[in-house]
Amino acid sequence: MYQEESTVKLHIERTMHVRNEIKKQLSENIPADGCMTDALQKDELEAEIRTLKPKKAPGPDIVTNDMILHLWHSA
Repeated sequence: MYQEESTVKLHIERTMHVRNEIKKQLSENIPADGCMTDALQKDELEAEIRTLKPKKAPGPDIVTNDMILHLWHSA
C-alpha cells in the first residue's frame, strides 16, 4: 500500500527484501508491523531528504524542511 503512495525509488534488492518479509509474516501469522522494524537504510533516507521542498510548514515536531535540508549531512 505504501508503494502506491510513495514517490521514493528503492533499490530492487530492498523492495524484494520487504516483499519477502511480508510474505513470511503472512504465512506465519506474524503481526504486520514486524516488517517496519528493520533499520532505516542510509540511501533511503538520503533519497527522501532530497525530495523535501523548502519553505513548507513544519510538522508536529516543529522541524522545518529547510532545517533538515541544511543540516542533513552534519546531523
